[in-house]
Amino acid sequence: MLNNRELASAILLAIGLIAACFSGCLRSKLLSLARTVFDWKLSILWITYVGLVAATTYGLHRVGLGYPGSTKDAVVWGLIAGLPILFKFGDAGKGPRFARDTLGGVVRVTAFVEFFVNLYVFPLLVELFFQVFIAVIVVGGIVAATNQKMLPAKKLLDGLAAVTGLIVVFLVGRHLIQHHDEVEGRSTLLSFLQPVILSVVVVAMTYIVALVSSYELAFMRIGWGQPSRRQRVRSKLVLLGTLHVRLGMVHNFAGMPLRKLADATSWRAARQVVRDYKSGVQTVE
Repeated sequence: MLNNRELASAILLAIGLIAACFSGCLRSKLLSLARTVFDWKLSILWITYVGLVAATTYGLHRVGLGYPGSTKDAVVWGLIAGLPILFKFGDAGKGPRFARDTLGGVVRVTAFVEFFVNLYVFPLLVELFFQVFIAVIVVGGIVAATNQKMLPAKKLLDGLAAVTGLIVVFLVGRHLIQHHDEVEGRSTLLSFLQPVILSVVVVAMTYIVALVSSYELAFMRIGWGQPSRRQRVRSKLVLLGTLHVRLGMVHNFAGMPLRKLADATSWRAARQVVRDYKSGVQTVE
């Protein structure tokens, strides 16, 4: 059964979809987006993602870590929190702190939302207004951040978001003090644990997706620069066999090292190019 917060989100989503259906321009854009999103490669990604979240949730049930409503919570988490983590795969190779920072943020947000905010849900009308208000603040802040002239507006929106958060904390805190005997300890603890475990699993999947994408991009670049099929295959095998699962190195493998690898005329020369890259030897154009 959906609570008022989840019901409000479903109502707003339905209103948005209905509005899009009545707008020819939006409808065509949504159809185009759907065709892109459900391309065969992305379809495999979505199926894998859904299967992983479902398998993890089922596994938690099997080991006794399930609780009433855990399946619904997993679905909501997968749509609202899990997908944004997965969408960060393009940033995963930019630095070694991706997993730590992502998991740290998830644990902090989960601790706040699951242990505090979700312990009390507002009436439906309040939830509808609150979610629209938050959406306006978030979208406005994103838009304002793209323009230096709009930075004062962004600071104002950030301030509104902070004040709103304090108000929510106050209201929820007052409710918990007045109704502390209604909080069920085990279910609350497990509702915190489940999204943390799901986050660890999805971050691992994100790393794998980022690694595959980085290798795919490197292979495409090798193909662009080398007409010989034999040299292309050799270069790709050397790259796989030398860099292995070092995401940062695969992600950043470009420029002169990649061109030298594509042009290498022997296995030894190809391996030397990658070894030089790994050791930090700078190649002059």
